[in-house]
Amino acid sequence: VYKHRNYYGIYKIYDEAERRFLVNGTTLHGAQYIPPARTGEAITYYHVKTPLGRLMTSGAFEFSCVGVIGLGTGTLAAYNDKSKVMDFFELDYDVYKIAKGYFSYLDQSKGKVNFIFGDARLALGKVPPKRYDLLIVDAFSSDSVPVHLLTLEAIAKYKECIKDDGIIL
Repeated sequence: VYKHRNYYGIYKIYDEAERRFLVNGTTLHGAQYIPPARTGEAITYYHVKTPLGRLMTSGAFEFSCVGVIGLGTGTLAAYNDKSKVMDFFELDYDVYKIAKGYFSYLDQSKGKVNFIFGDARLALGKVPPKRYDLLIVDAFSSDSVPVHLLTLEAIAKYKECIKDDGIIL
């Protein structure tokens, strides 16, 4: 469907078995059903039966403000509702253009969605303290989380950004 190369690698979008996929190198960055009746369904890593899907739908936690490091196809926006805000931190602006142009999770989100571009570790320094109920770290370079997002300093920054009863995932 689409292929694009930039500094971060080659993005490929392809359709298979009624789903659209986004891949960069060997990393799957998300997918979405193509039939309109199913486009709002979170799939792949965030399906409702995955640990994150179960967390988001359990009702055991109230997440009014969620931070997400790494946009991918925007799948997590499927869990956003009118009472929630979801902030996506994305390093590569091309990923945003791909998510908006080839996937509909962001447009279908029922809640407010914000985008913060640039290195998330630095951008989090501009976020008010205790903003997030949930902070999801899902950024990948090749097949691993970038090391600078896993340092003690990064974790300390994450802790500053979540509420006292918040969760870092």
